[in-house]
Amino acid sequence: MHITDHSIGILKAILDHSPIGMLLVNKSGCIIFSNLKSERIFGYRNKELLGLSIDRLVPNKLHKPHESMREEFSNSSTSHAMDYGRVLPARKKDNSEIQVQIGLNPFKYKSEKYTLVSIIDMRNQVLKIASYHDALTGLPNRNLFKELSNNLLHLASRNQLCIAVLFIDLDGFKYINDTFSHSTGDKILCKVSEIFSRSIRKNDVVSRIGGDEFVIFLYGIKNKKALKKLANTMLQQIISLNYIDNHKINISASIGAHFSTQPGKQLIDDLLKDADKLMYDAKNTGKAKVIINND
Repeated sequence: MHITDHSIGILKAILDHSPIGMLLVNKSGCIIFSNLKSERIFGYRNKELLGLSIDRLVPNKLHKPHESMREEFSNSSTSHAMDYGRVLPARKKDNSEIQVQIGLNPFKYKSEKYTLVSIIDMRNQVLKIASYHDALTGLPNRNLFKELSNNLLHLASRNQLCIAVLFIDLDGFKYINDTFSHSTGDKILCKVSEIFSRSIRKNDVVSRIGGDEFVIFLYGIKNKKALKKLANTMLQQIISLNYIDNHKINISASIGAHFSTQPGKQLIDDLLKDADKLMYDAKNTGKAKVIINND
């Protein structure tokens, strides 16, 4: 197919009129293309963005974990797209912080690896984002988790579906945080968040509610056998995180899970309390295990 200058001009015009910011990043993390929207979002001119490290657009507090995860993402032979959903802080040219929704799409062109970074400006919703999302992982926080879970609880009751609530606390996280660094701890939290996000379905909800504690709402889970299988799969993936920042680590999780066949008769706060208690039962009886309610 013959590509004319006119065709290239039309393509550039389409990209520049896109309501979504777009950056093309090479394997080294350098920006090699930006559209007009991305330039407006971050406050740079085109010639300033070209050649700039993508790490420059990340706040200082998240710079080290981002750099490490970007390199790992770029070097992985199995890198997969990260669809929109993660709302994360970003840094503008003037060093002010904004909230953006990020999508990542890796691809190869003539044997070279690239990543297309898609950015949605969330500044008009900054107060909502700040109150509803965890800044480090981009996951919903407790407030949003309860709001979404309440809606799913009513829906499950109406559709006569089973649900489950999992309460997860990492084993050995404090020791790792104290022994190595908070940067290493942050990377573990991000990797664990990715494990949970990959493992659940679109109608489920995962949240980081503080420190090294996570909760998951499973909508329409078939039975306890399916619940136990999913929880143990996630647990084994956490245990398999053997090295972070070239440090040998020993990390696991204690998981309490409340399975319910009658979601209409229970409140989300009560389900969280029950799952929390079951999590402590797991922690007090050896850790690195899953305990599910008997009733």
